Amino acid sequence: MAQDIITNPLLFVFKLHGQTRKYQFTFNQSNDTLYLHWGIERNTRWQSGSYAMPQEALKTAVRLSFLQPEDGQHICLPIQETFALLSATAFQELKSQKAFHYNQTEYQLADTKSQAMGYSLLHVNDSVDGCEMWIMDNPDFPLIWEIQNNPLGINWKVAPIDLPDRLYGIVVDMHNGIPCILLHLDHAL
Repeated sequence: MAQDIITNPLLFVFKLHGQTRKYQFTFNQSNDTLYLHWGIERNTRWQSGSYAMPQEALKTAVRLSFLQPEDGQHICLPIQETFALLSATAFQELKSQKAFHYNQTEYQLADTKSQAMGYSLLHVNDSVDGCEMWIMDNPDFPLIWEIQNNPLGINWKVAPIDLPDRLYGIVVDMHNGIPCILLHLDHAL
């Protein structure tokens, strides 16, 4: 499921109360659970953790988790919640009725003009608080690509991380008694 759609890490850029945090997310399926592994460099130290979403949550959840990532924490979300994804039931509701309910809020389809990673983005909004979401139009992986005007103040936008086709290595060598830094192409890839 996730591995077939999201093959590289994604950069989730969160904005909350004037602060910006950039988390690297990877998704891995294991048995009946989808794992979202996250990481961020903070204060010159790499912090990481994960969220686990059981199969039942991926099928029938009715709300998003906005639980803040904490270093070293590996959280198994309850079956009513997903993180950064819609449940299959909510996605089907959106596709068939042009609206869906999540977090006790009704979202209406506004348009499908945007795209990400080769998929249309389903732009939805709620008429009460003005929250907007852009959701990948993929029934197997309805990733919430962007949230704006969230009444909780937690907004995000995803950016794919482009990995180089080739990796470069740095070699420090001595040349006539002077240390030299050489950049060389690693052909092993």
